[in-house]
Amino acid sequence: MRPSHATQLSGCSRRLATRKVATTVAGIRSTRAIHDSTKTSTGGSKEPIPANDNAQVEKWDADKRIKIERRPFYKLPVARLETADFVPRLRNLEKALTIMNLQIPSENLMQLVTQFLLANRARRDVHIELERWRQAVLDAFNGDLKEITRTAGLFAKLSPKKFLAHAFYKVAAEEGYQNAAYQYAVIMGTSSVGVPGAMAQSLAIIKDLVALGHPQSHITLSDIRMQSSSKESQRYAIELLEKAWRLGEAAAAFRLGNMYREGVVVERDYAQAIVWYDRASEKGAPEGHFMVGNMYSHGQGTADGKPDDVAAFGRMERAALAGSVEAQYNLGFFYMEGKGVEKNPSLTVEYWSLASAERFPVAMLNLAKLLMEGKFVTKDVRRARSLLEAAIASSGSDQFIAKQANMLLEKLGPEKKSWCSVM
Repeated sequence: MRPSHATQLSGCSRRLATRKVATTVAGIRSTRAIHDSTKTSTGGSKEPIPANDNAQVEKWDADKRIKIERRPFYKLPVARLETADFVPRLRNLEKALTIMNLQIPSENLMQLVTQFLLANRARRDVHIELERWRQAVLDAFNGDLKEITRTAGLFAKLSPKKFLAHAFYKVAAEEGYQNAAYQYAVIMGTSSVGVPGAMAQSLAIIKDLVALGHPQSHITLSDIRMQSSSKESQRYAIELLEKAWRLGEAAAAFRLGNMYREGVVVERDYAQAIVWYDRASEKGAPEGHFMVGNMYSHGQGTADGKPDDVAAFGRMERAALAGSVEAQYNLGFFYMEGKGVEKNPSLTVEYWSLASAERFPVAMLNLAKLLMEGKFVTKDVRRARSLLEAAIASSGSDQFIAKQANMLLEKLGPEKKSWCSVM
């Protein structure tokens, strides 16, 4: 039985989490794969190579302080919350502190969490208690604003409730640390933290950060301006993205590539799309290679308007070797189908295994099918079952993957228990 193949472009960058790209599926839903801009093959794929961009690089002074009005803490609606709502398991906290190399002991951090909750529950002098908590945070971290900001990020990941992360970001932001101010503004602009006038404060901070050259703030303000129907506002949004790229933001170049490819705000221009995707790759985002290849696979930006599998393989290989899990899956597809390269199913298994290790759902689904069939790999029903269960858990909103995995699990039937006896 021929395995189905799928290429997912959604979330094409785990590092470029700010943008979303379309999903295509090969074999299951028709797609072709990726083309290499560094080669000219039978299809005549030639892409414009951007001029030396190094001269255009701008520098951002990360140490420069932002002036944010020091506002009193607002009493937050945490009366019914407990420490466990912010730190689900102490073991998880200790592990996270080790992984992130945060120096504050877990017991000291838990004391700050408890103090924060008690301050918000105080029947009187709430603002005074919270100001004492602010000082306690600064003391506990010896005034290290970067560490306070990283700790805020930890709490933002540990719990969907952003009250504590917001409070830590606020402390560092109002001391002038730019990265904390950015995250503080983002939380106020996207989360319900019960702060009056949060949206207006958020926008004001983002604008101030843009004036200081903060790269990510340029992208965020560009998103806001892009929502306007005003041509002037949209032009400013493009300028903000170009500035963010010059400040080193790969995500900005990637977005500009998307805009030129899709003809959003700007006139559709495949050549310019390729230039910007390549600039994203030059800034360390292999997804740029991936997306250029996707363009070539649809005849976009090729000299003759036809797909070029040889060039596709070269581009996919570059992206895969640079760490793109989507490219690793697609490279396996190339080897399975002999697209632009000699067929080599054993390498398909190798690349799908790499992608599966990163919990890429479609890779787990198709690798499981090979393991069930014993095709190109030793038959291993137990591993296949594990991969299918993991594919379902990782599929998110992609019901197609979950449905396919469930069908295969039904085909496998109930798991057989193995018993060991000791004689």
